[in-house]
Amino acid sequence: MKMETKKENTANRNELAALEKQMRVNNAENIINQRKDFEAYFSGLYDSLNTQYNSEKNHAKSGKIKMLERFINEINEALYKYKNNSNVNVNNEDYKIEALQSLRNNFEMLLTDLHTPDKTQSKGSKKKYKTKEKKPKQLKDFLINSNNFNDKEIEKIEKQLLKHFKNSIVKDLNKGKKQKFNYLILLLAERNFIDIDFDATDLVGYFKMLFNGKSTKEELDLDCANYNKLIRDFKENPTKAINKNSKPYKDILPNMESFEKENEILFVRFKNG
Repeated sequence: MKMETKKENTANRNELAALEKQMRVNNAENIINQRKDFEAYFSGLYDSLNTQYNSEKNHAKSGKIKMLERFINEINEALYKYKNNSNVNVNNEDYKIEALQSLRNNFEMLLTDLHTPDKTQSKGSKKKYKTKEKKPKQLKDFLINSNNFNDKEIEKIEKQLLKHFKNSIVKDLNKGKKQKFNYLILLLAERNFIDIDFDATDLVGYFKMLFNGKSTKEELDLDCANYNKLIRDFKENPTKAINKNSKPYKDILPNMESFEKENEILFVRFKNG
């Protein structure tokens, strides 16, 4: 009888150990599947929310407010979960994170716009986002000491930008390359033609419009994410951010020098303004 009990106890322990092992395996598989599901969700979140917004943006004001609040919360939760889950591995994570942050910023601006009372649309109002939608910013909005320049001088600078840089920039943009485009904005800022601290959406959107026509919202968001990364690198280490040995830089530099010579009188005014 005692022998039988001992065998039964051994069998029970073995069965329990087998069950515990299977539970550990099942738990590990569940964790792996949850990570895979989150990675797929995170990677497709930008396209999903952007598509939803474009299909529902004509809803009534109250419905649009709820939709934007939901989208903002969803992005915040996704970014939080990503930040606090070191085991998640999303390809091109920096790019995807910056694109989502840019999309969230845009939703927040739209939400602010919807919450602003209509009375702010008076004649004296300078409401930022409505102005930006109705009339694209001009070069004079980004020039340092822009009050020193009249419309004809601004027009002259724009024409010279097109003359010296358009062909090269557009050729690269059509190939999906943005390095020359970003270098141009950086060099213009480095040489005191424009202010690097202006809003990236405004700067990138303006120069894209100047050189290559209007971009879609999605294209502009991704371009801004790419540009913002370069700006951060530039502010931390300008020499490293601008690779003076690269072909894009060498292609831009001769045109930049000839552009400066044509603007020499105006450029002096920049320095002394």
